[in-house]
Amino acid sequence: IEIDAASNRGIDDIRNLREKVRLAPAHGKFKIYIIDEAHMLTQEAANALLKTLEEPPAHAIFILATTEPQKLPDTIRSRCQRFPFERAPISKIAEKLSEIVKKENIKISAEQISQIAKAAGGGFRDAETLLEQVAAGAQDLEKLVGFSRLGELGDFFNDVIAGDTKKALHFVADLSEAGVESKRGWEAIWWMPEKSSFPS
Repeated sequence: IEIDAASNRGIDDIRNLREKVRLAPAHGKFKIYIIDEAHMLTQEAANALLKTLEEPPAHAIFILATTEPQKLPDTIRSRCQRFPFERAPISKIAEKLSEIVKKENIKISAEQISQIAKAAGGGFRDAETLLEQVAAGAQDLEKLVGFSRLGELGDFFNDVIAGDTKKALHFVADLSEAGVESKRGWEAIWWMPEKSSFPS
């Protein structure tokens, strides 16, 4: 059972969950509750959840998923086992996208797959979403992932190193005016330093 704590974050939502937790599973030995974005719970909701975590029914297993564990109350963190998940390497994401492209017969180049993999920020789901948008023709790849001015990124990094903030900020503003989504634009800048010609 998955619960989105970003939209079900109040104490009433957790009280409702606690009522359901008491019921034994109709099939199988356990009921598994996945609370996604657990850090979004209100303080009151977190306190209510704590009571269940302290004395959970034998059939209940809770998985709290979060990208910001430091925002969870210490009382909750102390009662959980932590299993950190690292972001997926670009090579693995590109490999998965290549499999999808081959299976679905999508016309896209290896370079475009690489760009999508870099823009996904380590997330397989984000990468597949980007691929779907590009394959459907709903979005231009260069604007979508922020690589439309790839050849100028080397100059951008050199401007930053030289302390020419005016030129660097002008480049960022141009990306926005070109219709590049801000998050994707920054990801493009983040992933491209190896392509820049830094002065020695």
